[in-house]
Order: sequence, then structure tokens, then C-alpha cells
Amino acid sequence: MRDLLRRNVFILIVAVSPAVADRVFRGIQSIIKKIGPITILVKDQDDALRFYTEKLGFKKRQDTMFGEDMCWVTVWPRDQPDLEITFVKTVTKEKLKALGKQAGDHVFLTIGTDNCQGDYETMKAKGVKFHGAPEKQPYGTEVVFEDLYGNLFDLVQPASS
Repeated sequence: MRDLLRRNVFILIVAVSPAVADRVFRGIQSIIKKIGPITILVKDQDDALRFYTEKLGFKKRQDTMFGEDMCWVTVWPRDQPDLEITFVKTVTKEKLKALGKQAGDHVFLTIGTDNCQGDYETMKAKGVKFHGAPEKQPYGTEVVFEDLYGNLFDLVQPASS
């Protein structure tokens, strides 16, 4: 009931004056400061660590054991140290079903580059599976590739680069 009332008050304020709504709700919008870490389900954390560091150029952040069964393994993109990708081992049937399908049949993450063609050639030579070759688009040059489990990633060089 309380959520319904809040939603109706918000709709009323927006309908009456978008400018007032912006001032009233500006504080609410600033609650979330950043996102991370991002979870990727993997069969083997060591294999994932090798793939992401050796083939994609990520850097290892953590590889820490917690007891016998829990290991916290993370990597980060070289130019974005505040973002981590965490490798979570698929130990349940539900997680195993989602392996390689983090975003269904859609691209899971977009990875920025300043040299799409060069990165494509380097990664392809290292055995990364691509879905086509880099193509120019209105927003830049892009190509889709997959990780060792089939999750899709979009490698994009913005048009201004």
C-alpha cells in the first residue's frame, strides 16, 4: 500500500510539473553511486582467470581461498580499475543451467576499445571465438565474441576514436 501511494504521488508530481519532480526526487536518484562487482558463472575459476587475463587482457585482482570450497576470483579491465568481474563456480543445477547464458541470447557486456580491428586480430590469434569480423556502424566499429562458456560480449570502438 505504501509503495502504491509513493508511486501515485510521484506520478502526480511529474504530471503537474516535471521541474518540481526533478527537484523533489534529485536526492533519491543519487542513492546508487556505482555498480560492481559483476558476476560471471564459470565451470572452473582457474580456466576463466586464464581466459580473461591471457586472451582478453584483463588484470587479476583477487584469487583468495575461503575454506576448502570457496574461492573469490576477480579480474578488472586495465583502464577501469574500479570495476571487477567475479567468477562464481557453478555448483548448483540452477547455476549450471545459466552457464554461458548470462544474458540469454543477447550480449552480456560491452567492452570498449580504441582499436577494434587490432584487438580483434590479437584476440582471434589467441583462440577467442568471434561472430563475424569488425563492422563499421553509425556509433563506431564493433564485433561480437564469446568467452570460454559462450557468454556474448560486444567489442566496440566508438566512432570518435
